[in-house]
Amino acid sequence: MILTRFKSLIISFILLLSIKASAQDVYPLHPSIGDTLHAIDKLDYSLFPDISNSDFQFGTISFENDTFYLNANYINQFQKFALSKESIIEAQQNIEKVNAYYRLKAKEDLESTQKAENYYGDKPSGKTPVFLNEAMNDQIKKEARMFLRIQEDAQRLRDHQNGIRPNEIRIQFK
Repeated sequence: MILTRFKSLIISFILLLSIKASAQDVYPLHPSIGDTLHAIDKLDYSLFPDISNSDFQFGTISFENDTFYLNANYINQFQKFALSKESIIEAQQNIEKVNAYYRLKAKEDLESTQKAENYYGDKPSGKTPVFLNEAMNDQIKKEARMFLRIQEDAQRLRDHQNGIRPNEIRIQFK
């Protein structure tokens, strides 16, 4: 029993060593991307422009023998590109620039929402405040009058049908 446990322990230890020996170390380009560079990341951050975007699916960056490599998986093939340290730094800077832009944009959106809250005195309940011009105000007033007339006509018709009101013709101009 002890011998079988010892054998299984040795076998699992050898398997772990062989897996570690065969695995390449993956270099994460940036925390925003992780260790796998997807096609959408490559396009969004304008990464490695000298490497074709067409049919690019995903890739990983590895570091072997003092050189960085992009292991690119295309639809029907696999290619390995050597990358300079400058291109790695440039890619990281591009990611930082794009992320900084979107952080600034989110901050501006938050500030504009807070200004709207201060202007109206309460939260706009997740909706964008509506600013009406004169033509829109006139149209809203017209539709409100029309809606009230329809409601009054419906009430008169119900009253006439119930015998409460005599049948009369009424013409109103405004």
